[in-house]
Amino acid sequence: YKLIDLGGSAVFVLFAANWILCRLYWYPCKLLYATIYGAVYLGPQDAPFFPVLGIMLILIYAMNIYWFKFIARMLWRVATTGEEPEDNREWDTSAVTGLSKRSLDAMAENKERKRQ
Repeated sequence: YKLIDLGGSAVFVLFAANWILCRLYWYPCKLLYATIYGAVYLGPQDAPFFPVLGIMLILIYAMNIYWFKFIARMLWRVATTGEEPEDNREWDTSAVTGLSKRSLDAMAENKERKRQ
């Protein structure tokens, strides 16, 4: 079990490093640069669309920075406290549906009874 936890942490560190390299470094260096500066020379017939494309790609870059904030926070918490990150996506269903956990469990139980 300890080896699996260590492997998961190692893969998460590799994921964070890959995010930094590919999404925060290479993406603006290669794709944004090529779209904003180089594409005007390579495809002048499409020049009216480049500002829109550039703005959309910059928005994607801003989202990458925003998501990295969460990745860095998780990485810092795991590195400093040593606690395992918990997956809370499936626990807070009441925020999405507006129903309590008890109501959702009752609905699932009724659905199971109808199947049988």
